Amino acid sequence: MNYFITFYFILSRYSPPSWDKSNYSGGITTITASTLCLLVLLYVVYSRRRDKKKQKEREIQFKNTLKTEGIKLTVSSDRCKVISKTYTIPNPYLKKMRYRRPTITDYIYDKVNYDEHIEVKECYIECGAKVNYSRKVFRSKAIKIDTKTLEIKLYLKKEIDIYYNPNTKKYFFDLDFLDNQ
Repeated sequence: MNYFITFYFILSRYSPPSWDKSNYSGGITTITASTLCLLVLLYVVYSRRRDKKKQKEREIQFKNTLKTEGIKLTVSSDRCKVISKTYTIPNPYLKKMRYRRPTITDYIYDKVNYDEHIEVKECYIECGAKVNYSRKVFRSKAIKIDTKTLEIKLYLKKEIDIYYNPNTKKYFFDLDFLDNQ
């Protein structure tokens, strides 16, 4: 959104005061500046999308290498427990509101009366398993599902696969069953 505000500022700054033929040279600079801003904006959007795509490819490659080189541990759902963690973070919208005055739409949608902190709830799956005659506790990444829903899906699955590489000590939970149901 800030890109469009910058684009509008440059366009209004370099636009000619009138469109009569005696002062026509300002229009060329306006078109040149707006084209340049548009190209920069398109490049920024393209690079962000490219980075997201590369990150997904790296994650898929990481999972595939662990599946081929790592050890597959199958843990029953009875040995796993769902842990929910609740914490508060500063409201990111209020940070934006500090630098500008509230508008009419902010009052209409009640964006002015937001709390200073937001409560965030995350769920994890924690499992214990034996690896090379020693007990190791594995913890999944944060899962954005309600705790009870996650417990029910875990109970219905009966077993969870954990791929573990003992050389690098890296692992990941195969939680594809959460997307299917």
